[in-house]
Formats: sequence, C-alpha cells, structure tokens
Amino acid sequence: MNNDQTVQWAILGCTRIAATTMFPEFKGSANGNVPTVASRKLEKAKAYTARFEIPQAYGSIAPHEVVSFSFLKTRKRDGF
Repeated sequence: MNNDQTVQWAILGCTRIAATTMFPEFKGSANGNVPTVASRKLEKAKAYTARFEIPQAYGSIAPHEVVSFSFLKTRKRDGF
C-alpha cells in the first residue's frame, strides 16, 4: 500500500478507549477513514455513528469488503 491510498478502518466494539484514543487517530490521519463500526448491541453502534458521523453501523462483525483493517478492543485478562 502506498501513502496515496486511504486505509478504511472498522472499529469493532464501541468502547471508551476506541472513542477517546483510537477513533480520533484513525480519523485524523492523512490517509485513514472509519466507514463502519460494529458492536454486539446495534443501538450502541448506531450511537457511535451519530456521535462521530460514521456512515454504517452493524450489530455484528462488519463485512470484510468494507474495510482494510479492523481495531478490536478487548478486555485485559491474564496479563495480555
């Protein structure tokens, strides 16, 4: 991938860290875009789309043809 191409990110899991740290970094990058978010609860994903002006929300994993990369925030367990 060269620097002229836009990277399409999906945020999987509408968490506080995604909202405060990851989303602004992806959206503010020179070649990054966030076209979709997904959450186990569709209502939560829709709230993200409204808050951050994201085009699509899913109540499950986003379709792979929409994104280049995904960010998935999980709970910290067992030292990971």
